[in-house]
Amino acid sequence: MGVAGKMDEAVRALELARYRRPNTEDRPLLTEYTYGDICELLFSVTGNPRIRAIALHWAKKRQTSEPWQSWSYALEATLTHDPGDRKRAIAMTYYLDRKSQHLSAFKKPEIDEAVRMYERSNVFLKEKIVKANDKAI
Repeated sequence: MGVAGKMDEAVRALELARYRRPNTEDRPLLTEYTYGDICELLFSVTGNPRIRAIALHWAKKRQTSEPWQSWSYALEATLTHDPGDRKRAIAMTYYLDRKSQHLSAFKKPEIDEAVRMYERSNVFLKEKIVKANDKAI
């Protein structure tokens, strides 16, 4: 639909698919990831800002529900226009999946800056930081 230029229909179909998506159960891929991947692909083909908004909203929701999944941060880093959100998402993608294909789209200095900027607020690293601070005492 979207590729054929029927954007209103494509947006409606994506919104419905979010709620009609089957549970992952025995499927080899998370349906949450598959839905996000389809949104990203459709945006890359159409450039439609409504599809971008749907994909970003989905990524943020999944980060809340499953913060250990790197794909939602990678999706946000790729699609967001907000520089702060982009840096945070790049840093989280790097922490969770340093070999993420999405990261290859970013230059090393941008990744390094994002990692440095968010290192102290990374919930996955807090224990290491606390332990390092305890040893200094």
